[in-house]
Amino acid sequence: MEDPTLTLAVSAAAGTVLIVTADRLRVPSIVLLLLGGVLLGPEVAGFVHPASLGHGLETVIGLAVAVILFEGGLTLSISGYRRAPRVIQRMLTVGVLITWLGVAITVHLVLGWSPPLALLAGSLVIVTGPTVISPILRRVRVTERLHHVLYWEGVMIDAIGVFVAVLCFEWLSSPDDGVIAPVASFLLRFLVGAALGLVAGVIIAVTLARRWVADEHANIFALSLVVLGFGSANALMDESGLLAVVTAGLVVAVTRPVQLSKMKTFKLELTELAIGVLFILLSAKLDLSRFSELGLDLVIIVGVVLFVIRPLNIFASTLGQGFRRNEKLFLSWLAPRGIVAASMASLFSLRLAELGNPNAVHLETITYAVIGTTVALQGLSAPMVARALGVCEVPHRTWLVLGQRSLGQALVRGLRRAGIHAVTIGDRLQGVSSDESSLISVDDVAQSDDDPRLADVDQVLLVHSAARDRQLAARVWAQRVGRSRCYSWTIPGQPDADTEETPAQPTFTTCPAPAEVAVSLENNELAVEVLQTTANVEEPGRFGRDIRPLFWIRADTAELVSDPTSPGPPTGELAVVLKRRIKGLAGLVADVTFLTTPRPTMRGAVLRLLEEVAHDYPTLPVDGILDGILGREATMSTAIGGGVAVPHAYWDGVAQPRSYLALVPEGLDVAGPDGEPVRLVALLVSPPDQAKGHLRALGALVDVLSDEHFRDLLLRQRMPARVARLLAERA
Repeated sequence: MEDPTLTLAVSAAAGTVLIVTADRLRVPSIVLLLLGGVLLGPEVAGFVHPASLGHGLETVIGLAVAVILFEGGLTLSISGYRRAPRVIQRMLTVGVLITWLGVAITVHLVLGWSPPLALLAGSLVIVTGPTVISPILRRVRVTERLHHVLYWEGVMIDAIGVFVAVLCFEWLSSPDDGVIAPVASFLLRFLVGAALGLVAGVIIAVTLARRWVADEHANIFALSLVVLGFGSANALMDESGLLAVVTAGLVVAVTRPVQLSKMKTFKLELTELAIGVLFILLSAKLDLSRFSELGLDLVIIVGVVLFVIRPLNIFASTLGQGFRRNEKLFLSWLAPRGIVAASMASLFSLRLAELGNPNAVHLETITYAVIGTTVALQGLSAPMVARALGVCEVPHRTWLVLGQRSLGQALVRGLRRAGIHAVTIGDRLQGVSSDESSLISVDDVAQSDDDPRLADVDQVLLVHSAARDRQLAARVWAQRVGRSRCYSWTIPGQPDADTEETPAQPTFTTCPAPAEVAVSLENNELAVEVLQTTANVEEPGRFGRDIRPLFWIRADTAELVSDPTSPGPPTGELAVVLKRRIKGLAGLVADVTFLTTPRPTMRGAVLRLLEEVAHDYPTLPVDGILDGILGREATMSTAIGGGVAVPHAYWDGVAQPRSYLALVPEGLDVAGPDGEPVRLVALLVSPPDQAKGHLRALGALVDVLSDEHFRDLLLRQRMPARVARLLAERA
């Protein structure tokens, strides 16, 4: 039964199911869509009858292509193209010409088609497209350089292919045999499409930027204007609507409204639906007998495209760019065509049939033969070919940190120093390499699913200052990596701390808020550092008030510490910590000694420390300074409580304040105001002209030794060098 409603309903349902199934099976979706369309079409099952739509088929194809090309325009990045390696720029210029002219010459020689029709056939197989190449790259983990080249070729080349195809169609459909009239007509068509696309894009961008439309209506508002721009352009000049939607998408992408990420997600979902419907309809529409009509000629054309033209494109584009032979061979092998080629071929085939061109149906046949062969043969064999050529990337386990820029960068630097692969997105994607060319801008963040530097992300930490930002980021990344591997730096009482609004695991809830930490990092009050630990050996007092472990590191794995104030024993050999810097402590402690004599006294402890000072400064008047210190101790003790005493003196023989520490496990014969015997003596010697420095050093000593748990940790040590390292950790 040729029912148009049933045809559309079955196409939509079957297309969606096949895309989902292909994702589960990890095969290119177009393979299943092409087979599904043929099986559901009139030549087999008869559930889908594209002819029942009549002239409406062109409308459906046009609107679906408009959505696909607008989504493609949103992914375009002028700045990304400018930063792209020269090989990509060559592929989009020299490579396009080689493919276009190479296919055109082949078709002309093999089938005897006229130059205009042969050039149109060549233009239709220029494009690869991200909708085809991206799923393949997610399955095949090639090196970053190859991933970058293939992905950006797919993103940028769709728009170029559309422009070239429209130009060729203009020449072919023009009643004038010359070249000037078709070119002039194309330029007029280009101006109409570009102008209306610019207007639509600017209206969308301005309206969204000024929040004239609520965020929940932004997607449908943008879609309606895009469809209006497409229809208006086509009403003025046929096919100019294709140029209009690409232009509108590019304008919105360049202006970067805050809703851009959500818009891309919405348009991507619509694009997948459109691809499913289109491929079912278009493959059901194919007349399989046409393939046998072309016979060996078709095999020759496809073979030349795969084994001559693509390798020639790649070897010309990579000339002098440092690519290895195996890298060139892999790039030569992988160039699958997709929905843009298929839809443009069907659209122009319908147009040419209306003009009475006898080869119109064969134009579609050639394009679909290239699509089917490249997707099935190259797409399915890509993993095996990559392994055989040795171009596979060794997978990493990557942490992604999103949110406050300074905090994100500090955490990523700490993780990387600990040997963990980590990235952050601030003004640029950072943490992967110091090479500026390896960074991408925020414009490209929405393409993170396909950027090779984010391909290995399996755990995410959100450090946004605003709860709404954390919620939006959590919804995206929890879906990708799983809620159990998506963490949100949250403090109790914030809106997203204990609700389902943020599908991420709350963590670091006993730490200050991310915004506060970021400011402290910028002011050098806090620091993220890497410390050595011993797995499963707890050191009470080492972590707590001043040093909070955020990650335990074992080999190449980072385990997040959910409560840094009560971390428990380390589970790795390193720790990435957030520490409070104690001003004046860096370089202050010159020496540490243990006083183990029986019945130690304050005089004996100070004398022992002065001897250590004299070892460094032989001219030190030991007796004079000792008498001065003990005289002050007799009138006003420097025992401050907690078992700590800080005797101090001025002497012009030192260039800066220096402290010498004595640990007395048994306790001295003096006690502090709390009655606790002194067990830690920190002697401070400073130049007479550095009173402020002297007071700052005294404050640092009192600060670091006021932590009871840390004092107990120091007294449990048996090696002076270990005590010095523990003190240095807090500097």
